[in-house]
Amino acid sequence: MGMGFSIIDSGWTRPKYPLSRQSQETFIQYSLSAPMWSWRAQSDTWRLGNILRSRILDGAPWHNEPLSDVLPSGLKSLPRIYGCETCRTLFIENHSDYPDVPTQCQCGEASSTGDQNESSALNS
Repeated sequence: MGMGFSIIDSGWTRPKYPLSRQSQETFIQYSLSAPMWSWRAQSDTWRLGNILRSRILDGAPWHNEPLSDVLPSGLKSLPRIYGCETCRTLFIENHSDYPDVPTQCQCGEASSTGDQNESSALNS
């Protein structure tokens, strides 16, 4: 009963072997944050609870979960999430891959970015 989402920060480069000063090999680290919402029956509201944090170490030798396993189309496949301060609802930019997700808040404020299939839509 709510909208679940994760926030993915754009990746940054880290050395693959930090103790070896000779190595020029790198990998990309992405940080993920997933807000957990809780329902308050007494006040009939949703409240932000904990935020679960995780990461993807794309290309790290000790980590075998590449970004392509989680997001086969990469970060460009993700729509940007917006929030309305007036009615406190979340909505996404217009995106043809997500036809059933709201693209405007309850007040009528629409995302003005258009379809973003061709350009990067990093959620950071």
